[in-house]
Amino acid sequence: MDKTILCYCIALVNLYGIVSLDRVVDTYNMQNKDNIGVAELVGIVNDNSEYLRENLVMVQNDELIAMEIKMLDDYDKEKGYKGNKPYYIPEREELLRYSDYTYFERTKSYDNLVEFLEDLFKDRYKAEELANDIRIFLKSVDGIVNLGYFFEENDLMVKDSKDAEKLMELIKGLADNTRLWSNNGYTPREMEKMLGKR
Repeated sequence: MDKTILCYCIALVNLYGIVSLDRVVDTYNMQNKDNIGVAELVGIVNDNSEYLRENLVMVQNDELIAMEIKMLDDYDKEKGYKGNKPYYIPEREELLRYSDYTYFERTKSYDNLVEFLEDLFKDRYKAEELANDIRIFLKSVDGIVNLGYFFEENDLMVKDSKDAEKLMELIKGLADNTRLWSNNGYTPREMEKMLGKR
């Protein structure tokens, strides 16, 4: 059971950025026959803190936090954005895929961006790499706002205005359909639907 519960800890941090031990317990108990209590989870987490750290998960008080948030000192900012938003909980099999830090849901928007970049650069590997970098960049709280900086850093200045327009449209589509820590795993589009804005 320890291995499975640790997978849940890592997966939920990768999906939410910050997760309480209570939420880990609730999610685990909802999806598994053998239930666990918070005290038991605290013991498992304390016994495996080094393993969690190797998987980029920090333990702080009654929460698990993505190492990236701690390193960037973004805890308060991330917590503020989360507010009282509901949590996206995928089916067990899908959820456990998130225990791999590099896993993400490949959406139509993502594939469209890869295809466009491949047409632009005539290089599939570069297109995949750039699209993934853009996706990761968009996950940060101010990602879409700082895109100009990303373009300069990655030498992605598109000269043709039609291409530049299309690229921005595809990036906006990707941003709308990327699972965000600030939305507790929901995409902006899903969150808007839930709030009745679309």
